[in-house]
Amino acid sequence: MKPIRTACALCVVALAACGGRQLGDVERYVAELEAGSGPALPPLPEFSQPARAAYQAGSGRSPFEPLALGPVPGAAPSGSGIAPDFSRVRQPLEAFPASALEMVGTVAKDAVRRGLVVDADGGVHEVRAGDYLGQDHGRIRRIGEVAIEFVEILPDGGGGWVERNRSLALAGAVP
Repeated sequence: MKPIRTACALCVVALAACGGRQLGDVERYVAELEAGSGPALPPLPEFSQPARAAYQAGSGRSPFEPLALGPVPGAAPSGSGIAPDFSRVRQPLEAFPASALEMVGTVAKDAVRRGLVVDADGGVHEVRAGDYLGQDHGRIRRIGEVAIEFVEILPDGGGGWVERNRSLALAGAVP
């Protein structure tokens, strides 16, 4: 037991001796840094206070009312009877925005052309005319060799609905 105590005592003394010398080096380095002065920094610019504007409640739109939106650019006026069917069961591709979907090919079954669409998660889906895709109630009208044509139903900002024609081009092709 005595040799272990002696070895520990020697280690403590050796560490204390090393620590004192290293601390002196650090103190000398800090003193050198404090003695040297860095480049002078220019003073901060003075900023002027912006003019205050008084809110006049009667002269403008209430900030608590929604903005009146105009028609969606590139959309045809809805006419009467255009509205999405909220009672139908949603299809898997309606979970993704149309911009996240990509047409990758077509297949023919029973003389009917069907499209192959890849979603944002990498899943491949087989679609046909009448199926829905995208988050704006998009319904497929036609499946061509290089594009899937569909129509979306969007709110017009005034309580009505408008239709917008869209297409998904075959990857690498221009419709």
